[in-house]
Amino acid sequence: MTGAEKSITDKVISWTTGSSKVTIDNLPDGSYTLSEENAPNGYEKTSSVTFTIEDGKVVNVDVSDENAYENSTFTLYDEQTAAQITVNKYISGTETLLPGATLKLTYNGTLSLDNVTMTGAEKSITDKVISWTTGNSTVTIGNLPDGSYTLSEESAPNGYEKTSSVTFTITDGKVECSNSAFNTVGNTFTLYDEQTAAQITVNKYISGTETFLPGASLKLTYNGTLSLDNVTMTGAEKSIIDNTISWTTGSSTVTIDNLPDGSYTLSEESAPNGYEKISSVTFTITDGEVVNVDVSDENAYENNTFTLYDEPITPPETPPTKPDEPDEPTPTTTKPNNQGYWPETTPTTRETTDLALGAYGTDVRGEPISSSQSSSPIALAILLVPTVILIAIFGRRKRKDK
Repeated sequence: MTGAEKSITDKVISWTTGSSKVTIDNLPDGSYTLSEENAPNGYEKTSSVTFTIEDGKVVNVDVSDENAYENSTFTLYDEQTAAQITVNKYISGTETLLPGATLKLTYNGTLSLDNVTMTGAEKSITDKVISWTTGNSTVTIGNLPDGSYTLSEESAPNGYEKTSSVTFTITDGKVECSNSAFNTVGNTFTLYDEQTAAQITVNKYISGTETFLPGASLKLTYNGTLSLDNVTMTGAEKSIIDNTISWTTGSSTVTIDNLPDGSYTLSEESAPNGYEKISSVTFTITDGEVVNVDVSDENAYENNTFTLYDEPITPPETPPTKPDEPDEPTPTTTKPNNQGYWPETTPTTRETTDLALGAYGTDVRGEPISSSQSSSPIALAILLVPTVILIAIFGRRKRKDK
């Protein structure tokens, strides 16, 4: 024998394979069985081969399909005892696949990984490490040889925490793992990534006080790509539409939890009647921490707590009403006519039936007067004044004519 060290016991020739072909010479006529007593770790034993030597020639060869024989040369093949596993990467608490996680499977063994296959992602094999990035599909890895393995997450997507590593062993093609992430059905590993979430508190007060202001409509707009499905709220009833969380303030503090990484704008959509809306507040959550807070002077921020103040609207002052001034009296425009006479005043028509029996005259205005009125001194003065004025005017005119 060349290529290995033989051992002969009774009718059995034994040897251990190495890195060379083995040549056995001077075999006598007779029937033979070539078999594998044990295979290397991670491989399955091959089927036995039988043949006969007659007159120094090999005849009656019986070889299985996985092996081969030609011109007195037997070629035997051992199949690797390979296993297949399935890996799912989910968002914690859901069965939603999480794209963008970089996973790696590190092989702690001596066998080759050349035959390893993968579906659901594109694999990369460097030394003893199989790497891939998760997408929206389950990943299946086939033809894993016997040995021990470590499944770990090299980097998590933005806004998520890396999961813990999982170790397992493949023996004779069977996967053995005590970690709760492993399910023997389909040799499936399910890994969950927790969102790096934050909690904030929001108080809505009347300006200058610590009195809660109910009835303000607030909204928190998320500028990011992660899910808001796990967001919770206490102190008010939330509404989530697209990337906006809305609520109406009451008489208590509002706490919002499980906010994923990203940038946010906290604003007041409408203020209660009689109050002015606040300015908007912006901030960012990075790895679960609130950073880059931009809050105006009228509001406040401290230790993840936002305190917002609404100013009461002050009504405009009403100037005192100025009293109406009395109307100016209209000056009389009555003048004498061109003959120098004052125009006669149109007498007031009176019903004669309204007058008592007796003697009547008229005054300068044409008003009727009784005999008792005409004989009084006042009545006489009233009658004489116009007459005197007319005589004076008439006398002046005559002097001018002369």
